[in-house]
Amino acid sequence: MLGSAGVAGSGHLATGLIDITKIRFGFGVKLPYHLQDYCVLDMLSEGVFGQVLHCLKPTSAETVAVKVLKKEGQYSLKRELAMLHRVQQLDPEKCHVVKFIDTFVWNDNTCMVFEMLDCSLIDFCKRRKKRPNLSEIRVIAQQLLMAFEALGELGIVHTDLKPDNVMLVNCKNQPLKVKLIDFGVAHLKSEMKLGSSHQNIYYQAPEVSLGLPLTEALDMWSLGVVLVVLYLYQRPFSGSSPYNKLRTISYTLMAPIDTAGQLQGSNLDEAIRSYPPEITFPEFRDRMGFLNLLRKLLHVDFSKRITPSEALQHEFITLEYFEENQDEYVKQARDLMGLVQRNTSRDPQNLTPEKLKKQFLLEETILL
Repeated sequence: MLGSAGVAGSGHLATGLIDITKIRFGFGVKLPYHLQDYCVLDMLSEGVFGQVLHCLKPTSAETVAVKVLKKEGQYSLKRELAMLHRVQQLDPEKCHVVKFIDTFVWNDNTCMVFEMLDCSLIDFCKRRKKRPNLSEIRVIAQQLLMAFEALGELGIVHTDLKPDNVMLVNCKNQPLKVKLIDFGVAHLKSEMKLGSSHQNIYYQAPEVSLGLPLTEALDMWSLGVVLVVLYLYQRPFSGSSPYNKLRTISYTLMAPIDTAGQLQGSNLDEAIRSYPPEITFPEFRDRMGFLNLLRKLLHVDFSKRITPSEALQHEFITLEYFEENQDEYVKQARDLMGLVQRNTSRDPQNLTPEKLKKQFLLEETILL
């Protein structure tokens, strides 16, 4: 998500960025940062418009991610920095947005410094080799809804929600705490106009293709798709073009395929109801709550789509339908919600040894 640097003798690419392959292990390349330096430890990623490097600031021993934009990628820099400075008004911990630290210029390339995060949602699932369950999806959804609610108060529409743009903060120490990243194509709601969305086609709201007015509701559609991907591990809306994708939405709304290539359901209801096949009553009730939320997130009419504030009060998020239930499934769901809420708070928790042991066991379960 962020990146970069270089210094004399390190072997520059033609773009002016650093060739990380020529850096010997244990040798850091320094980036000028005002009167101090960042030391490059590794390259996290490289894309069309730049690099993201894992860096160390020796004076504070702080590790950060530095995003270095190639000159070709700086056409939208002004807007991205404007969005980031707006987002800086939010508490990054309570609002679940990436912390933007600073920006500077190196070798005519603009560099942006962000907090170092752990891994994307998809990478997290690959590490565990299993899909998140509903209790885990619930806490992820709650945090993203909080992020979108906060962005809405600032008049910002993210427009590019996808699993790659949701990062886990620290899988080991803060299980399932996530943050929204990448504001490169974010827009002010007041400036949204037809054709201004750069959404990935698989997560793109139908109003984008239909040429309808664009609002913050398109982020809610993308969130619905992301939640389905996490649950079924399959992109629900296929199509090589906007037209073909709209046909998929129109005909079936959803027809996910399992790993064996078998049709799991002809629509959203059947898909969610049928997976996984073995289920207890509390799990089924929870699944129906999840399905109800998905219907509201994936409402084709953007004017009727659920808002972040409304979704935060939805029964799937609040567990309202389990108010009197003391089933083990319900107990674990509540414990997981409580764990993530504790990890979100900056305030020290007064945990007894028994509670610490319980929290440790829960964290181990998440990481398995």
